[in-house]
Amino acid sequence: MVSLNDLDQQIGALESAEEEEAEEDEVVEEKRSKGSREPKSKLEAEETKRKKGRAARNAVCFRYLEGTCKFDDCKFGHVNPQKLTSEERAQVLQELPLRKYSKKLSEAIRALNIPRCKDFHQRGGCKRPTGKCHFWHLTDATVAKWAGFDFWCAVCSKGFTSEDQMLEHKASKVHQRLSWKSSGVQHQYRCGSNGDR
Repeated sequence: MVSLNDLDQQIGALESAEEEEAEEDEVVEEKRSKGSREPKSKLEAEETKRKKGRAARNAVCFRYLEGTCKFDDCKFGHVNPQKLTSEERAQVLQELPLRKYSKKLSEAIRALNIPRCKDFHQRGGCKRPTGKCHFWHLTDATVAKWAGFDFWCAVCSKGFTSEDQMLEHKASKVHQRLSWKSSGVQHQYRCGSNGDR
């Protein structure tokens, strides 16, 4: 027969175990409410994994674009370059500068005949959010090279396809005026090197 003292001890042990579980649940809920990224359950963890897999499948396979992907079950989308949607084209344009330059891929991209963004180049800013525009934003030599401009004038932010064009541009008054302004020579000329003028 069980004594009353033994029953009281067992009930006390059960109550303390329940209190500890409740405290652990509160800590977990508190972490979740503060933005912790711990999954609530195994099902949610699997769902998150599936979503990431779908996102990867929605991304364009750059190896396929250049004709070198050998995977039948590739995680990335195998899309004919001529049939890229505007979203896919925007993704490609956003990720290209991050990649090592490849002549094969560059030729595939050039074959798309993607125009420059008029808003960005003529009006000074693109209306679309960063990474969502499906036109070229020629911001530096790397992007210009992917776009087919092997020569880049950093002063004027212009790309050129040949060295002759680049030399002609550098001899132009517009380039010389801009380079003169950006170098600070104009300020020194106006003020004089020793402050006499």
